[in-house]
Amino acid sequence: MPDPTPVLTVPDILALGDGGYRTDQRPPRRELVVPADSLAVWTKGRSTYRMDEVFEVTPPFATLVPRGTVRQELRDPPIEGYFLLFHGYGLIRKTPGARAVGTVTLGDQQMQAPYLKEISAALANRLRDILLKIGNLSDADVLGKLQRTTLLFEAVGLYCEARTRAQDRHAHRDVVRLRGLIEKHACRDMPMEEIYAQIRLSHSHAQMLFVKTFGTTSVAYRNRLRLERARELLLSTQMKVREVSETVGFADPAYFSRAFRAAFGVSPSRFIYQSGDRTEA
Repeated sequence: MPDPTPVLTVPDILALGDGGYRTDQRPPRRELVVPADSLAVWTKGRSTYRMDEVFEVTPPFATLVPRGTVRQELRDPPIEGYFLLFHGYGLIRKTPGARAVGTVTLGDQQMQAPYLKEISAALANRLRDILLKIGNLSDADVLGKLQRTTLLFEAVGLYCEARTRAQDRHAHRDVVRLRGLIEKHACRDMPMEEIYAQIRLSHSHAQMLFVKTFGTTSVAYRNRLRLERARELLLSTQMKVREVSETVGFADPAYFSRAFRAAFGVSPSRFIYQSGDRTEA
């Protein structure tokens, strides 16, 4: 009768170290047979790096490569970094029909990741620290193996999740355009979703980018612009509070008054009175 106990296969960590190429060394330009799956983070130098595709890169960048034959070409050393070799038992495979792209598999779930990513300095430092922790742990017992495997999965997850520096630059352009559109249409009765759609961003992604870049939500930013415009109108025109509310995009005058008081510490009508040029409305 077969043993019903399931067998858990975890990656074997084969080697870890630091490495690179100095200016007096000839860079490798060859077909390189990678003996195992590898994860590396490169922290110093400038290089043209070829792994099935040509990448013009400036460290920090990271690589996640499945075992097998990869065309590697490295120019313009010196370049320095840290690498980890491991046997993932199918965790990372070449993606059929794709160049320089691997497939990460866990159970029946898969995702694709390029062999190379330009990453932020903060992420490079984090990956380097994880690799160093792996190197400082012993695999002589179950606890050590579990800890090393956990750290390996964390590093692979961070790599797969990471946005590249080019993606960050693109995202920054998008969020700057978003801010400009909000400023342009601040006082119009336009749903925020219509503004997001103009730069092809979903509501959740737009909010996340805006908060990350400017420290406030896009809705709060628009409301602030509306309130600043309302204050100008209350000072420079003879418009009633209700008229100002509608002009700057607030359909509910009561909500406008509460928002104005929260922003400036005084109600709109009291603000008019305190300005001295108009009677309290």
